[in-house]
Amino acid sequence: MRLFAHEPPCLELRVPAAEDAAEWYALFRDTRVMEYLGRPADSLAHYEDMVVRARADYEREGFCLYTVLADGEVAGFTGAHRWVNDWSPAGQIELAWRLGCAFWGEGVATRAAQQVMCELADAGHQQVCAVIHTRNRASAAVAQRLGMHQRSSYEAQVDGLTLPVTEWVTNLYRPGTKPEPDLL
Repeated sequence: MRLFAHEPPCLELRVPAAEDAAEWYALFRDTRVMEYLGRPADSLAHYEDMVVRARADYEREGFCLYTVLADGEVAGFTGAHRWVNDWSPAGQIELAWRLGCAFWGEGVATRAAQQVMCELADAGHQQVCAVIHTRNRASAAVAQRLGMHQRSSYEAQVDGLTLPVTEWVTNLYRPGTKPEPDLL
């Protein structure tokens, strides 16, 4: 419970549970959420598959696209996964976030992503990237708050659409520790 209206929500990240698929499906049917991501999924099965993949990623890698709870309510997901597409940044760890509109503008994506970055750094990973639609100013602002820098821009094929994207990257280190020399 928030004491003040301007107080940020209490966040929890968890490995997705089967029931999270329905929550994600409901949140992400909003065309505003999907404006820069392609088309909204046309079935719940898409998010059921995402949950299965996230759980498998967690078992294999120790990280995944986590369900984000804000004050106990499913807000969306934030996490990391190995980029499996055959175009850049193939094989790298991508940091990703997607939230329902009700959770925008409260620092949820930034705070959740910072937590994931700390966990990745603790596990010995040295760098993450994010692939963001070139016109998505809100996600670009999150990337900047996370200390990311633009590495490249190109057009990507996503769900049969050609989207202009910018690849962002940053080195990982725990707050208060000296970062490794810039790998960018």
